Amino acid sequence: MLDRPFYFILVLWGARFRNYFLDLCLPTLLSPRNLPSLATRPRSKFLFCTRPDDWAAISASPIFQLLERHVEPVYIEIPPCPPGVSGCVHMGIGHRRGCELAYEAKAYPLVLTPDSIFSDGTIARLQELALAGVQLALVPALRFAEEPLFDELRQAGISPLGRAGLAEPIAISNRDLARMALASMHSETRTYEWDAPFFHRMPSAAWWRVPGEDGIVVHCLSWAPLLFDFTAVPEHDTSVFDDWTFDGDYIFRNLGNIRRIHLVLDSDEIFMASWAPLSDRPHDLAPQRLLQVPFLGSLLKKQRFNAWFYGGVFDPLKQSIFFSAARWHARPLNRVWTEVEQRALATLATCVAPPKDAGISSLPIEATGMQAAHDPECSAQQQSRVEQASDVITRALLSYLVVPLFRAGGVVQSCWTHREAIIPRLRQLARGDAQVRHWIAWRLRQLMHQLLGRNFRERRPERPTR
Repeated sequence: MLDRPFYFILVLWGARFRNYFLDLCLPTLLSPRNLPSLATRPRSKFLFCTRPDDWAAISASPIFQLLERHVEPVYIEIPPCPPGVSGCVHMGIGHRRGCELAYEAKAYPLVLTPDSIFSDGTIARLQELALAGVQLALVPALRFAEEPLFDELRQAGISPLGRAGLAEPIAISNRDLARMALASMHSETRTYEWDAPFFHRMPSAAWWRVPGEDGIVVHCLSWAPLLFDFTAVPEHDTSVFDDWTFDGDYIFRNLGNIRRIHLVLDSDEIFMASWAPLSDRPHDLAPQRLLQVPFLGSLLKKQRFNAWFYGGVFDPLKQSIFFSAARWHARPLNRVWTEVEQRALATLATCVAPPKDAGISSLPIEATGMQAAHDPECSAQQQSRVEQASDVITRALLSYLVVPLFRAGGVVQSCWTHREAIIPRLRQLARGDAQVRHWIAWRLRQLMHQLLGRNFRERRPERPTR
């Protein structure tokens, strides 16, 4: 039994996301090896950060009665989302309050989105990790598409909608959920496929198909923190919620220097799927002519990835763990996976540099049968594979010519993209605005680190007003 509780933090408003939660998210959380498996002292809590009408509907639903058996529900009222404010930013009001309460209780917070489902055994595994002393557990998080995912659920005999009147848990195995999700990729996630004839201009991941297998190898810059230990946080920093989201650098600001990190690198351990409609920010999947030109196409993909990787969006923690490959699969693994992983690492090593200070380690996790710990030995093995994948001449050419050009192109691209914001800032600087001077100096140091390919660890100052 854990001597500290979990705090599940949910922020939502409106019938659409409320129904997502009641129809799918909550039923999967109530599967046998999820919330019913919790054993914490004191009792764990489920924080509902929502509007009064949504709380009335949630608390009156039959599935809510099952929830009360395993955790203590807590209602936290949030204001309506103001016009012109992004829903993602407005969610920060609830996230901040929920995380503050969890910090005060020194609990294990788990921030949920209502449009997500979890494999059976997710919570049981997180509790095992907490008992083993892991302070941060991360799982790759990419977007899937609502319509094909719901079709997959229906084919499995699970009705994805209209379940609010049912008090029935949903249990989905890791491999079944991975199979459904892999068949339901959102167009955004599909544009991260390295070998495709199209490629995202701001990729948050790169992935490769495994020939003859129902699975992919993923190198990700987007991770969901399913477990983090507030006893490892000496001072709680919630400033990210002022103008950014929980997905920003909240974890790095609060847990960026800890060593007991566990990466979920095998979908057999934990798998979660979050979705959006196909019509939500769709991406063009038409073949891009330049990307199909031999050699030039490969260089363009590498330039795009390099520019975004060092573009200041991803904190040093995300950059450090990026080179750990995750395996998402619906069938048993075999030797083909190792070959694809080596090819993926060889490709990535020619466009971004593995951080030399990425000494992430983890407590050893026993009897998992999977890639449970990301420790220095594992990092050394990965680095060895990278070096074996590229010969000396190629690596020298890339290190001293191509990669610096990529970085310079990324800096120019960043300045061009934000050109409409740069000019007003320069005018403010000319008027002697000290806050703007501090902000611009920080941005210039950030761009210089990007140009040199170094991790930038300075915390972002408060954004000046225009």
